[in-house]
Amino acid sequence: MLRRGLSTEGLSQLDRALSVDPDHALALRVTAEFAPRLRIAALDAALAGDEPTLGTLRVAANATPAVRELAVLRLGAGGTSDELRKDLRQQLASHSPRLRAVAALALRRLFPGKALQVDDVRELINRSVLDGADEVRSEAARALRSVGDPSVTAPALRALSSTNPRLRENSIQALGVMGYRESVEPLMTYLGNVHSAVQAGRTSAAASSYLFVGTQTAYVQDFDVEVAQFSAVADPQINTLIEGSVLDARVLGSYSLSFATETRLVRNSLANLTGVDAGGTTRAWLDWWTANRSAWSAPLPEGRTSASAAIPPPRRD
Repeated sequence: MLRRGLSTEGLSQLDRALSVDPDHALALRVTAEFAPRLRIAALDAALAGDEPTLGTLRVAANATPAVRELAVLRLGAGGTSDELRKDLRQQLASHSPRLRAVAALALRRLFPGKALQVDDVRELINRSVLDGADEVRSEAARALRSVGDPSVTAPALRALSSTNPRLRENSIQALGVMGYRESVEPLMTYLGNVHSAVQAGRTSAAASSYLFVGTQTAYVQDFDVEVAQFSAVADPQINTLIEGSVLDARVLGSYSLSFATETRLVRNSLANLTGVDAGGTTRAWLDWWTANRSAWSAPLPEGRTSASAAIPPPRRD
């Protein structure tokens, strides 16, 4: 389509591929090949403006996936300078979640891996766990994946012990997207702890008491007649009729709803990290870990990093 000049139709097909997989190799290769030939009026105007970096990012923030990739390629066409890198890092703190997401994408594309500096990595780590937008956290985690250093997972691993359930959920998702095999064992440990906590809440040792279900009806039982100096007063005697049942009440189980959400997220992250479909239950994953723990706990062979280890590609279901 692109070779025949059908730009709109070709870009729509690239959008479909990049929506499913933001790192679709063939789609990215085609986009890079045709980037010099495709003219996007909004991008051309932004690049010619007073603030080309910010203007281009604003256009990309409201564009489709393929146009975002084109915008990033246009930004990098003039070279990847420190000034550009600092401008992109500055936009990671923008009030707009779309701008933050496209800035993280641009950092990932133009400054992959070791090209990022310490300040860039630190800001991406914060965004991968603390940002309130799902898209921003995902883009930041993908950028950290290309760093090739498992130490970038340390803040997310520490967040697993947070008392804030949303923070724990964000860290679980970030670890799954980063793709470091060193995260498998901590996530399995966390899954086992959550499973134990849920099972403990379902034991028969929970508190028990009694529950009364019934009604109370007041009625006049009798009258006390008092006579005093040619007059009589009837004093009613009120009693209560109780009808109902007394039931033995026992707490069968108590656990937070966040536990159910977290175990599902942990299973999804583990599937992305390992490429294994162990099953849709926590028990199935714990059984898998019992059988395969030695393989995932063992250190990598000398000379290999987690980034170069043969880890199957993430699942896309």
